[in-house]
Amino acid sequence: MEKEIDPGTLEDLKEVGRFYLLHQRFKEAIESLKKADESSNVPDPEVYYLLGMAYESIRNYEEARKYYEKALQYDKDFALAKERLEKIVGK
Repeated sequence: MEKEIDPGTLEDLKEVGRFYLLHQRFKEAIESLKKADESSNVPDPEVYYLLGMAYESIRNYEEARKYYEKALQYDKDFALAKERLEKIVGK
């Protein structure tokens, strides 16, 4: 039996955001990931990283930078966020 998605939980909203990112539906990814962020009382660096990826994909590098930095604020060892941030800062 397949798991039904509860559109209100952090993990499910992150999963929906990942799905939209994978299918290049970036605005939907951003909406879902922002809901994921709002649904949790605890900052989730992965949500911020995924938001950075979505914004980078639509060439909004300022927002992407902001979210990569936010991911690193909560997890200073987040290698993927560091890598993406270095890439866009060099633009």
